[in-house]
Order: sequence, then structure tokens, then C-alpha cells
Amino acid sequence: RELYKELLEYERCVMTPNVMEMKRLPSLSAFGDENDNKNIIVAKGHVDAISRGDFGMQCDEEGGLKRSGGIGDVLAGTISAFMAWYTILDGGGKGELQSLKQQREFAVWAACCTVKRATKLAFENKRRAISSRDVLGQICGVIANMEEDIEKC
Repeated sequence: RELYKELLEYERCVMTPNVMEMKRLPSLSAFGDENDNKNIIVAKGHVDAISRGDFGMQCDEEGGLKRSGGIGDVLAGTISAFMAWYTILDGGGKGELQSLKQQREFAVWAACCTVKRATKLAFENKRRAISSRDVLGQICGVIANMEEDIEKC
């Protein structure tokens, strides 16, 4: 419980529990005001719910029809990469605090969308034989397509 309480105070922590893990997490209200939660929690599911304290957003990107083992690990790694890129591009956190927090959440949301799109493509190619390795193999192409979409805007 003490470690969990400390984690809630760390702004750069991103937790990615699945449905069962989410049920096992202690209630945030047991540690004080739920708005005191400073880290980001991604409740994975058909729609990924991304929250930090009183702020929340959803990734309702369509994914593949099968969730094979290891896709959560792909998501955790993708989130780590996006958060690192955000930190590099941000110049080490010199912007306005509220804006920085929302940019972190956007980085997590973009990672969730990336993995869902990659999972969908991997499923279209491999069907029920999909593995996390197949999803990982789609990440580069998905990011390239997302960058092209941004440039068109």
C-alpha cells in the first residue's frame, strides 16, 4: 500500500493495468482525494480509458479482434518511447505545468492509438494466429501513416 501511495505522487508514472489488475488496485479514495493522483492510468479494454486525477480521455481506436499475450507489453514499450520523445521535444519540461501534463496524456493517448492500429493490421494479416511480435512488426508503418495524416492537416 505504501509503494502504491508513493506511485500516485510520481508524475511520470504510467500504469497500464488490464481489467483484472484494475480490479485489484486499491481504491484511490483510500489514499485521499482522487484528484491528488499525479500519474497516468491507462485502463486497457475495448476502449482504453486514460486518466490522471480529474482529467480523462479515451482511445476508442478500433483494434484487432484478438488480444494475444504480450500486447500489453507492446503498449507499455510504445508508451515509454512516446513519453521519451515527448520529453526530448519538450526540452526537459520548460513549458507551463498544466500544458505539460496534458501533453503527457496526449503522448499516452497517441501510443494507445498506435498499438490499437498495429493490432488491427496484424490481425488482418495473421487472423487468429496473431502474436505480439506481429503487432510489434506493424508499429513502424502505423507511426509513418500517422505522421502522414498529421502533415495533411
